[in-house]
Amino acid sequence: MATLAEAKQLISFHADFPIPGITFCDIHPIMANAQARATVTNHLHDRYKDQKIDIVVGLESRGYYFGLPLADKLGVPFVPLRKKGKLPGELFSVSYGLEYKEKETIEVQKDKLPVGSKVLIVDDLLVRKN
Repeated sequence: MATLAEAKQLISFHADFPIPGITFCDIHPIMANAQARATVTNHLHDRYKDQKIDIVVGLESRGYYFGLPLADKLGVPFVPLRKKGKLPGELFSVSYGLEYKEKETIEVQKDKLPVGSKVLIVDDLLVRKN
């Protein structure tokens, strides 16, 4: 897998999943292909390497797929955003709506995100409404 276009071809689409009216875009075939995974990670690195990112944050759980290797390539910390109730200590929390679920709450440990940090948030948001 040499190009980003070839990696994108691996994404599979599942209509009416997880509920009617939503098309789920499955990136797991990219994760199962080392060359495609490296191509996507390298593309993300090239896109953000000159942005002076301080921290890469990955949204549970598929944001970890590319967030952690991207943080490694950028030489910066990786901080996971977790679903409510999964982290100890003082937390920042935010709730938001989804296309197929009324509400989700995510949390991050306060001491992992210093004030003034330039943060890159990585997620897999590949869901389409039909």
